[in-house]
Amino acid sequence: MNLFLNIPTFKGLVPFPLFFLCITYSIAGFVADPPFYAQTYVGDTIPLPRQLEVDPFGDIIVSTRDQTSKIFLLYEIPNNGSVEVVQLLLLDAPNSKFGHGIAYHSGLLYVSNSTHILRWPYTPGARVPLQFDDGVVVVGGIPGEGIPGVAHFTRTMVFDAEGRLYVSIGSGTDLDDGFVPDRAVIKRFSNLSQVPINYQDGEIFATGARNEVGLTFDPLNRLWGVENSANLLNRTDLGNNTWIGNPAEELNLFDGEVGSHYGYPHCFSTYDLPGWTPNTQLLFDPFLDNDSVYNDAWCGNVTNNRPPALALPAHTAPLELKFYQDRVNCGISGAFPCSMIYSVFATFHSGSFLGQPTPLGNRVGLIRFNTLTMMPTGQIDETIVYEEHLDSNNACVPDCFRPVGLAFDTKGHLLVSTDYGNKIIKVTYGQPPPPISKWTIKE
Repeated sequence: MNLFLNIPTFKGLVPFPLFFLCITYSIAGFVADPPFYAQTYVGDTIPLPRQLEVDPFGDIIVSTRDQTSKIFLLYEIPNNGSVEVVQLLLLDAPNSKFGHGIAYHSGLLYVSNSTHILRWPYTPGARVPLQFDDGVVVVGGIPGEGIPGVAHFTRTMVFDAEGRLYVSIGSGTDLDDGFVPDRAVIKRFSNLSQVPINYQDGEIFATGARNEVGLTFDPLNRLWGVENSANLLNRTDLGNNTWIGNPAEELNLFDGEVGSHYGYPHCFSTYDLPGWTPNTQLLFDPFLDNDSVYNDAWCGNVTNNRPPALALPAHTAPLELKFYQDRVNCGISGAFPCSMIYSVFATFHSGSFLGQPTPLGNRVGLIRFNTLTMMPTGQIDETIVYEEHLDSNNACVPDCFRPVGLAFDTKGHLLVSTDYGNKIIKVTYGQPPPPISKWTIKE
């Protein structure tokens, strides 16, 4: 069932191959459809939680996008039904736009703002606050300029198996006028022993990635991302209101040669365009690219433009993705079943766009993968997560479910952050999670 858009299913194709966690909001809390169970793990204690990171000790690190940016640490008291919350780090830097990117690697906690990446010594299990002045700049000079309210300021970070750092830098506008150096790219930094590193010295790993907010590596050490595409599609030659169901958001596999191009700003992926199958590659705006180089044929050539592995619904704003890989706990004590190993969970954060009759996104999806090919199957299974908490105008109320971050804890349970509701939610399979009766800030 397609819960995003009432669009026709193309013969032989499924336009939205996602498996949704069915969570609905009620006064009492979150209600899941068995065999899935969900409950508030931490609520109204962490302002605007964003990314989640589980350290080697099993504690959960949480970034926030509050005006006074903070990093929090969560840990559960065994057999006590409570969660302790530690303010791990106060990012005391006015107008710095901290508020999303965090990553742990080899005894160091990395935190990004719009122009810098910093790191702090971090001891898993110590559970003591870090001092802002102990931070060291790792990468400086990241371009932070752009149109206010439109430019993308998150700097998502991820490490590969060799310890190299990958950083996503989104576009400076909704749609750039041609290629803009050092924006809409993923950069790679290989030698982190000598810091600070100038951003310009990083290796361009991928271009044409408009706003790859979510990044993760699969078991084969391949980089995947979820991309937020542009809004104002201008292809009147393809029909009226083509912008409603297009361009597709994207699930990208960055398996091309280093420096390969992934489409933006010249090309877009179709999602719901009459007469075209999903994930067709077309020119975004003939007037923007009014020359003899860029056209539909250019965009359809994989030598020029590497298409996504999967086209996702337009305007849903995917922000995070995680592979389920827990072979130790799968199928027991509320962990997800072993049949879900190597499938991908993704968050869809967005609300409605430009007068859409119903909101888009606001849910978590499970994208099934073929374990032999390690590629998406394109199959719709059923609904698993879905929440609707709207006012009379079909707009999200302040505590609307808008998921951002994902992480699997050491028990194989899924944790989901929702910044509008100021909550961390725990999702289990087959049985409810142990009840959490309270969460307290540790002084």
